[in-house]
Amino acid sequence: MITACFYRQTLSSKRIWFATAMAALLGVAAVSNCRAESRESPSPPAQKETAKTPPLTQAAGGPVLVGSVGPGKTTTVTFVGAWNPKTGWRNAANAEEDKELMPDGTVWTLYGLNQPPLRVASGPVRLVWPFEHLDLPAEPEHCDVTAKLTRNPRGKYPLAVSGIDFMDEGLVRVLLPQEDPNTKRLCEYLLENGLVKKVEKIHQVVRADLDGDGKEEHLVAFHGNIWAYYAPNDEAYPANNSVIAAAHMTDSGTYRVSMLTEMAQIVLRGSHFGGRGVLGAEILAIADINGDGRREVVISTNGADWWAFEVYAFDGKRFQKVLFFGGYWA
Repeated sequence: MITACFYRQTLSSKRIWFATAMAALLGVAAVSNCRAESRESPSPPAQKETAKTPPLTQAAGGPVLVGSVGPGKTTTVTFVGAWNPKTGWRNAANAEEDKELMPDGTVWTLYGLNQPPLRVASGPVRLVWPFEHLDLPAEPEHCDVTAKLTRNPRGKYPLAVSGIDFMDEGLVRVLLPQEDPNTKRLCEYLLENGLVKKVEKIHQVVRADLDGDGKEEHLVAFHGNIWAYYAPNDEAYPANNSVIAAAHMTDSGTYRVSMLTEMAQIVLRGSHFGGRGVLGAEILAIADINGDGRREVVISTNGADWWAFEVYAFDGKRFQKVLFFGGYWA
């Protein structure tokens, strides 16, 4: 008997997509001059504008839609969430309501690594039931909201943004591991601080200024080995994982590292554990989605029976997951 499950996490209801692990989702370790930092520098007053709080010169005045395009050469955009200037970020929640946000002719800005952004429209909206192949009755409110793009873009453009005239054409550098000496430092830091057990193969090295302070943040996607907590047995096991780590320097000179691959630090489920956690992790795009002067990081992850599309925001100090869209079946 096959039972299909599909969940979405909303910021308001705090529904949990997977069980919580013994560690925080964004495990952040900090060191300053090879010693633990005792406390963070106090945050500047909210009303004071600094390099870390760029002016909202081009921020959207209304809702900004976020969509996923792909994988592969598909020309379908799927609604994954939205940003609103009054209420902030929210995940896709109810397809019957969300479909009204994507009328025929919706114009999208597409983003991808090593690709110039481009504009393309989408056609009529369509609701897609993810588990149609399992012959399960459709639940319209839990369907995916999709639309076909009117033309097929050349290249890989996994991120789609609509509702804002601003187009982020800022520099994003994609490097080979041997081209970036700081990649070795990042991997050594992860090993020395016990965040990973082993770094096996580096897949991506990306550098970009995310918070508008003129300094590049450093993101690396690699495959390695970590300790994963398995709740049913209350034990930790070695698990093969793909990991995305992001490093930056704080104002006080602290070298800080964040783990963006959520599944690397949460409970792995039942019979599908098998020593495997995140089988794949990829940095999809970096762009200022809502025009606030800060750039979001878009990643994808997948495991033995699940997949996820995630958006992280960076405020100059920490990364915060602001959008999550995914599913699994068991």
